Amino acid sequence: MARRRGLIFWAQNDRLGLRSTVAGAMVSDDPVELDEHRGMAAQKATEIRRRLSAVLTEQAALRQHQAELEAVLFAAPATTWPEAAAKARYLVELFAETSEGRDSHRQKLIASVLEDLAKLSDCPPRAG
Repeated sequence: MARRRGLIFWAQNDRLGLRSTVAGAMVSDDPVELDEHRGMAAQKATEIRRRLSAVLTEQAALRQHQAELEAVLFAAPATTWPEAAAKARYLVELFAETSEGRDSHRQKLIASVLEDLAKLSDCPPRAG
């Protein structure tokens, strides 16, 4: 038995497992689903907050990964055509995500350029 902040805590082992007793009241280790006891509007608001928090966390992680990729891509000049094509592909794909890049005409051009980069990055450059 231990004393903490004036309350007595002790553990009582029963057939279901370890349960804690606080000042004579039984406390279950099983989580209580509080959403079941709330109205539909409150449940929706909670779900929106949870999902928004998850999206913001994922966006922050994505920005961090993007910064790391850019640091690697642009740390030194490309030494081969495939390296140069990878850098160009990255920038073209970034442009494709902008409002200007979403134009249907530009989407066709972007697809064509990405196809060309993929094709040409597999082949050695021609002597000119």
